[in-house]
Amino acid sequence: MPLTPSTPSPTHAAILSAALALAAPLGLALPACADDTPEPMRRIAFQVERTSQVDNDRVTAIMRVTHDDVDPARLAGRVNADMSWALERARAVEQVEVRSGQYRTNPVRERQRITGWTASQELILSSGAVERVTALVGALQEKLQLASLEFSVSDATRREVEDGLIAQVIAGYQARASLIRDALGARSHELARLDIHTSSPPPMPVRMHAARLASAESAPPPAVEGGTSTVTVTASATIELR
Repeated sequence: MPLTPSTPSPTHAAILSAALALAAPLGLALPACADDTPEPMRRIAFQVERTSQVDNDRVTAIMRVTHDDVDPARLAGRVNADMSWALERARAVEQVEVRSGQYRTNPVRERQRITGWTASQELILSSGAVERVTALVGALQEKLQLASLEFSVSDATRREVEDGLIAQVIAGYQARASLIRDALGARSHELARLDIHTSSPPPMPVRMHAARLASAESAPPPAVEGGTSTVTVTASATIELR
């Protein structure tokens, strides 16, 4: 039997007409005009960096007491006695932060046999008063040995310098964004993203020969120069040209 197209029922025809009437005002079935297509975004990313040389205003000294003994208990007593002596004198100096550091014990071997023990403990001195630390180091070398001396920028000074550099990189961003906009013939620009990064300079070690154990009279304070560190602030920006 031949198939013939079915004729929509009066009810279906009424529903279809109503749906088309609702769709037309909303533009649901009409293609978008070319003038309504948004322009593709033109985004440019760039960086601005500012640096400053800052005087190191904080010093950290690490001193160490070391002893050898065949008796572990006696060895620990010798190390503890010297550390207690050093802590008592260091804590009496104002404006100097004092704390004990790592404690190490290692066996002394001879032909795969333990013949004794060596033990050491650190004393850490830190302050913005450089002269006080270096004088204390000289006094403590009566029984302790200077392991390292490092200069750095204090947190307060670093934050103050970073705040000034942040203002500079923002001004630099504004100038460079305007330069890019004008060079590319754009009418205007908008900020799409701005990230600001700061970098803390690592402590600067002072190169010096290890001081031998000596009396306070024969171990003067180390003559050192604090030097400078570089503080850097970077702005990573993305602008959208119009």
